[in-house]
Amino acid sequence: MVESSPSAGNSPGTLTIYNNTPDAPRSSDNTEFSSHSSENIFEKMSELISEANRWKFTSPGRLAFRMNVKIRKCRETDTSCYVLVQGAGEGMVDRIEEAFMHYGIRSLVRFTYEYDVEALIIKCVIGVPHARISRSFIQKVTKEIDGIPGHSEFSYRHTGDGELRVLGKRSKQADEGIAPAGTRDAETAWPTLVIEVGDSQSLAGLHRDAEWWLVHSKGLTRMVILIKLTKPPSPLNLHLEQWIMMKDESKTETRTRKPKKPGRALYWDINAAGKVTHHKKHPNLTIPYLTIFDVGHANATDIVISAAYMKQWALHVFKGLNPQ
Repeated sequence: MVESSPSAGNSPGTLTIYNNTPDAPRSSDNTEFSSHSSENIFEKMSELISEANRWKFTSPGRLAFRMNVKIRKCRETDTSCYVLVQGAGEGMVDRIEEAFMHYGIRSLVRFTYEYDVEALIIKCVIGVPHARISRSFIQKVTKEIDGIPGHSEFSYRHTGDGELRVLGKRSKQADEGIAPAGTRDAETAWPTLVIEVGDSQSLAGLHRDAEWWLVHSKGLTRMVILIKLTKPPSPLNLHLEQWIMMKDESKTETRTRKPKKPGRALYWDINAAGKVTHHKKHPNLTIPYLTIFDVGHANATDIVISAAYMKQWALHVFKGLNPQ
């Protein structure tokens, strides 16, 4: 059963459906990032991390040892966690990666690094549910792309959890992402679509993740889909949010100036019984063709993930999570 309800919190925005004509150029929207968007996103991310999880960097080996212990504790509670590491100079990041690989924990963490403040946020991704959520969702998106006439698995590139580096400024890993083939083949190219996953305690952190991608990519990452899993003993639930750059209502728009800021466009909640709650006018999750691709195509169609499919997907994710 699919039900709808008015959205709580931010008002939903309108998704831009671009003109899907062959090789249609993307017209410049003269986007100006508002002062809200230019705030230090890394600082806002850091503020969400508890004092106990704020560590001073000493050496790559020592950090890897402490994170190995931390990850074991997180596994006991099957909960993701965040750690802020302060004082890690730019030259240390590669050495930290090597130390983490030595301990066999590199694949269990995601890095967000800010060069100016020499600080690193480490997100621990623990357990099967996290991987099951991100992987199965991106597989659905790519399956829909493969079904468009003239498209295949060679039409896009998986960016996965690869690290995106803005030289001399910052770097970050997503949980999943894709970029169009042909126009973004370089490993350093920004993904057009990003998936970020968290547990019941990390929604605010996920919001900061979405802001990071949308703001720092300067429009090259066009959509971020956030997925938050709430596990027992709380009621089992999947919460999805679709984030895009939206009109900044606090700023005056002119013909040549269109202030925008990152924001939640739509949301979906799916409970343990598969009941889907969503904005009353938008039951489906729609990804415009030119959100993923940089140029149009004669057979271009938007990717639509129905509420009915999301119900079945959520029930699949929930398997094994309900206490017996």
